[in-house]
Amino acid sequence: MKMFDQLKKIMLVYFVLAFFVLSDAKLDDEECVSPTLQVNPIWLDMQGLIQEQMIKRDLYRQGDIIVSVPGKSGTTWTMNIVHQIRSGGDPEVRDIYEQVAWLEFFETPYQTIDELLHKFSAFPTWFPRAFKSHSAIGQKHLDYKKELKYIIVMRDPRDAAASFAPFMAAHSKEFIDWFGVGEMFASFGDADSIWNSDLQRGGDENIQFLKSFWPYRKKENVLVMHYADMMKNHVETIKKVMQFMGYDHPVSVFDNILEYTSYEWMKEHAEKFSVQHLTKTPVLEKGGMVRKASIGEGKQALSADSLKAFDTKLDMELSAEQKEWLLRGGPLP
Repeated sequence: MKMFDQLKKIMLVYFVLAFFVLSDAKLDDEECVSPTLQVNPIWLDMQGLIQEQMIKRDLYRQGDIIVSVPGKSGTTWTMNIVHQIRSGGDPEVRDIYEQVAWLEFFETPYQTIDELLHKFSAFPTWFPRAFKSHSAIGQKHLDYKKELKYIIVMRDPRDAAASFAPFMAAHSKEFIDWFGVGEMFASFGDADSIWNSDLQRGGDENIQFLKSFWPYRKKENVLVMHYADMMKNHVETIKKVMQFMGYDHPVSVFDNILEYTSYEWMKEHAEKFSVQHLTKTPVLEKGGMVRKASIGEGKQALSADSLKAFDTKLDMELSAEQKEWLLRGGPLP
């Protein structure tokens, strides 16, 4: 797409600027101040530079939790599940993105990586930090580390495509204008246009995600779930994540966690999940993140040509077991 080619050219300027602000040293106590020059052409760190510095500077803590999920595949829901479990139930959470940091997100067009790393290092130490990433283990410097915990969720990529269109349309005009990417957003339309953009690359984004984490799926510090299974059994999902995280809450607390992670509660408090307070302007319109997704909706949202090409790609890239699990969930092969 022409707009993404333009964005990649802009990114070259960013890489040159980033070269001067990155350091191999550990963080010191000096205050980090944003430059006045825009160094981030978009809020998404497309190259994984933030994750790279987390590894290079050894900034992860024992027990940190990585919520690793492709776009529109249950990321925010899983973030909330993790936060509600570690907090013992937090109905007063203001913005889930203030509690679970995104490892690929610049909060302003001027924010440096050093600023973000200082912010992450200032998080409380009395419970595990949690981070969101749209990278899989092994992608964009999201390396496997035995002292971390990884919660991976995947969804039928076709259904993710159906969710992408309303999600992209829900971004606030103020936020888009702040980064100056109105023309790029105007290029997004229906599910098919997003499916064939760099966001999903005809489903290849999800296929490569699966292939990257697959060798680690049986590690004891890796939990892999499928969105369809989470939708079918909310209670078992919370039990599974709670056990993986090492918590044993009493029934009264467990019931609260169930409530605060339900679709009904999250929809009623949609402003808590729409990135309203992380930046100076809301990222999304209120309610722009939480929607009632249905299993199989992608088959109606995508064109016959897109569906056929994707099926061919699946057969070329994945084993029969991997394909079956990616599309339908169930026991992990």
